[in-house]
Amino acid sequence: MIDPASVPASPVIVIEMTARGETVVDGVLVPAPAEFARTEAIRRVSVKALSLGRAVRTVAVEADGTRWPLIVDVDGEVTAVDAHPAPDPRPRLPRPVLVEESPARPTAGQPAAPVRFETVEAPRATAVEPVDAPVPDPTPDPILDASAAERRHALLVRIHTAVAAEDWTEARTRAVQLTADDPHPPRGAREVRAYVAALTGEPELAARIYADLVLEPEADAESDAALRQLADNAYTSWRRVARRRARLDVGPSVLRAQVRARGTDDPATQAARRWLEELRLLD
Repeated sequence: MIDPASVPASPVIVIEMTARGETVVDGVLVPAPAEFARTEAIRRVSVKALSLGRAVRTVAVEADGTRWPLIVDVDGEVTAVDAHPAPDPRPRLPRPVLVEESPARPTAGQPAAPVRFETVEAPRATAVEPVDAPVPDPTPDPILDASAAERRHALLVRIHTAVAAEDWTEARTRAVQLTADDPHPPRGAREVRAYVAALTGEPELAARIYADLVLEPEADAESDAALRQLADNAYTSWRRVARRRARLDVGPSVLRAQVRARGTDDPATQAARRWLEELRLLD
């Protein structure tokens, strides 16, 4: 018999039964027939317990939202509990920054200036400090139900780990999952999707997402500094797009984002306008 008091408060592994009859463990689909999926899910949790050398806390979430707090031991033994204690505060995930090396006016027909990617510790969106480059906030949206928030956090942790290890295939896969099942993904999740797209060779997609985040009505709630960060990330990503036709297609949105975030007369806005005009002359 597992003593619940001996099991640390975290991690809490989420087993979710979806309305489609699928079973998902921490954001990963269990590829098993429905009648075996729950057993396989518990087995996967027990493998995690074995890797930690101890039992782990689990929450089984039914399709109707009913939640069952459980503890799973290394041998697959399951113990139901009334509730899990509040976990220790989650460590802050470093937030990604795109930094363009040179703000100089681009030359028509020449490759874009190189881009350097850094990871910095940044404040929450409620207290954004001015920085030199855009900083997406990967914090799960608080309006999400607990199951979705836990799943999103698990994906964010995996993305951060993959980026740190330069495992670009894993980072892209998890970033796609972050927004794939939600018709209206939170802004923070879309920013992370854009960041990973920029890192993994999809600058056109990154530029479109960043520009949309500046131009949509929800951006009214953002600080001026946050909007400038998003617009600059859109511009930096746009500069890295290789195909001229794609540059022309996404350019107007990037320019509108600069105008909204910085104003018509800002040097960055003027540089974006000049480059778009030069691209059109070459078309």
